[in-house]
Amino acid sequence: MSTVIKRSAIATTQALTASLMLMATALLAAEPSGSPTFDETVQSKFAHWDRNRNDKLEADEINPALIDLTTRGADAAALAAIHLYQRRVKNAAGTPTWPPLTLDFLLRKTAEHAEGRRDKETAVPNFRIWYAGFIEHVRERPTTAFSSGAPSLEGFKQGRLGDCFFLATIGSAVHRRPDHIRSIVSLSADGSYRVEFGDGETVEARHLTDAQVLLGSTAGDQGLWLNILEQAFSRRWAASHKRSRPDELSLDVLSRGGHSRDVIPILTGHRAKLTLFRKNPEEPPTKSEVAHLMKEVAEILTTAQRAKHITTTGTLSPKHLPAGIPSDHVLAVLDYDHASQTVEVWNPWCNHFEPQGTPGLENGYPTKGGRFTMPLADFIKTFNGLTSETAERATEHSSEKKGK
Repeated sequence: MSTVIKRSAIATTQALTASLMLMATALLAAEPSGSPTFDETVQSKFAHWDRNRNDKLEADEINPALIDLTTRGADAAALAAIHLYQRRVKNAAGTPTWPPLTLDFLLRKTAEHAEGRRDKETAVPNFRIWYAGFIEHVRERPTTAFSSGAPSLEGFKQGRLGDCFFLATIGSAVHRRPDHIRSIVSLSADGSYRVEFGDGETVEARHLTDAQVLLGSTAGDQGLWLNILEQAFSRRWAASHKRSRPDELSLDVLSRGGHSRDVIPILTGHRAKLTLFRKNPEEPPTKSEVAHLMKEVAEILTTAQRAKHITTTGTLSPKHLPAGIPSDHVLAVLDYDHASQTVEVWNPWCNHFEPQGTPGLENGYPTKGGRFTMPLADFIKTFNGLTSETAERATEHSSEKKGK
């Protein structure tokens, strides 16, 4: 690894670790006043959740409770935290490897710590950290689909699912065609929600439970529209992707990842085009390859911006990445400025980052609310490719292919 790459990786790790440790400390220090603690909730409800009376909580007990409308507040926050651990801790073959979720195990005091990434698996049972974040979220849960001025990217933030490919697509759509996002979500007579996707299929989102909201992403105080879209899309995604068990939540299936090129046809009814920048995912394009790509990529970005088409980009390998830009991640492309040849990109993490040194390919780019701007040449060197919506109507065979 070169010195430049080492410095970039160290800067990214240090900045991320520092911010996450501060967040973790704050969460552990103060669960919201007036709310029971994780331990208190588990102690009072364990026997009720343990339906088969075998003194341990299992997926076929937890999962149904998560989608039960009567599971609310602190109960939902505690179960969501337990489910998060249960969902994540698996071996390479995908087989669960967690210890039995007994009352003693759940109440055991462990060294909880901030995670490097919210969307990646962890073997650490951070029950109290997760619970503290969840209980705060559930107390602020919106009650309507859209607030005034929604949707926007303000407050839009990826949750603890690995569904960046979906959220980046939605983020680009929100930026370029917010009216479209608002138009596809409607309220049914029984108070549930319907989502009419661009390919013509309609999904009933029903009534969202507290746990479904907690396990998904958030649009802040804009309303429940992002959770509604996430839940509706996850049901379609789960219908065409294998579940690890019959009662697995559709959100968990969505969390295993995918491609934005499979989301765009569903959301818009249009085909998506993938333009690759790299011949080898591990290595950035050469100087001559970048020069060759500049005109093509500029034309794609200009056309997409003019037509208000959805555009996303993504990373694969952690090698050769600027500080502050994560690997194996999908981001939205917001705008392209032809005069300055710069690209504005948005990370669904809605993160903040300040380069330690001159902004660029080594130190990264100033980021606020997930937004950052970089030269077009740097954009091509950094990302694996560009996925853009086209004007061509999608067919049955162009969407819902499994991706990773």
